[in-house]
Amino acid sequence: MEGLLAAVRQLLVEAAIIYEDDPELSLDQIPEKLTELTEQLPEMRSAKRMVGRMRMENSEQLSIIEEQKEQIESLQREFEGLNEIQSDYELQIANLEQAKALQALTLEREFMSQQEQSRGLLEENRFLQNDITNLQRQLEESKRTISQLQQDDARMKREVEAHKVRISTLEGHLRKLNSSVMDMKRERKATEQNEVLAKQEAEETRRLLEDAEEERKRNELMAKQLNKEAMIQNKLTTVATQEAFKEGWILKKSQSGPKFQKRWLVVKGNSMQYYKSDTDDKTKPQGTYFIEQMRCYRNPETTYGEINVFELHFDNITDKKKKVVVLSAASEDEKKSWCKTIQSAAAQSATRKATGAN
Repeated sequence: MEGLLAAVRQLLVEAAIIYEDDPELSLDQIPEKLTELTEQLPEMRSAKRMVGRMRMENSEQLSIIEEQKEQIESLQREFEGLNEIQSDYELQIANLEQAKALQALTLEREFMSQQEQSRGLLEENRFLQNDITNLQRQLEESKRTISQLQQDDARMKREVEAHKVRISTLEGHLRKLNSSVMDMKRERKATEQNEVLAKQEAEETRRLLEDAEEERKRNELMAKQLNKEAMIQNKLTTVATQEAFKEGWILKKSQSGPKFQKRWLVVKGNSMQYYKSDTDDKTKPQGTYFIEQMRCYRNPETTYGEINVFELHFDNITDKKKKVVVLSAASEDEKKSWCKTIQSAAAQSATRKATGAN
């Protein structure tokens, strides 16, 4: 655009120069000069067309270019008046200079405005990039949170299923316990019918029942426990003539540490023996306990990190490490069965010892 304006300006400058170089130009020389100017008309027309395009690009420049066009057409119509041409040329030169300055100022302002807009866009782009980065981080955090929630949900579902299985197992244990209670009631009735066969044990049972009644006044729950022990003792009285026997796998706590080891336990007569395997030589046990003076605690104060734990306290052993044996059964019913068998064997041993003494 500046090139086209320069061409037009140069043409007008040259026309002014012709007059300035020879201000006393004769009328005969004017046609020759006009011919020269006419030869430059194509360039002026080209400039006119280019000015038209410039007008389409910039509305502010259109008025200036339109004025230049009118000035150029005026030059074509006023070739006969050289003085008017000179004044027109001078006016055109002044206008072009002013237009050039105005255009330069306008372009400079536009350039500065575009630079400001560019800086603003760059700043906005930087903020947008920061926002995008923050959103991506938030998205990753959300994905991790959703993944964690899904894992927690799956774990909770597994726990719920495990609780359902455990509840089902406990319900089965409860049914078995109710059945055991009914059996104990029937056994107690049989004990009352056969108390003649064991007067000494019956007296002991009555003493325990009296103690249980006194304890009930102080604590109802303790009275129930004592009553249950009395029923168990009653049952042991009825089978005093039969030898208790039970064998099976069980977890035994090491005497030297907290670790539990799997052992084959055998309760027979007045002794309790354990082996590494059920196929070991039964004449060579790993350990033997005599259970005449033994107490079984089915609910010890600590579980030692296992389930279904019970303790056997031997009053006839002075070694503190061996005085208490900690065992863990496979289930609650199995624990009750072991305690029942061991207590029965202890009662039988005590009965036989007392009978032999009499």
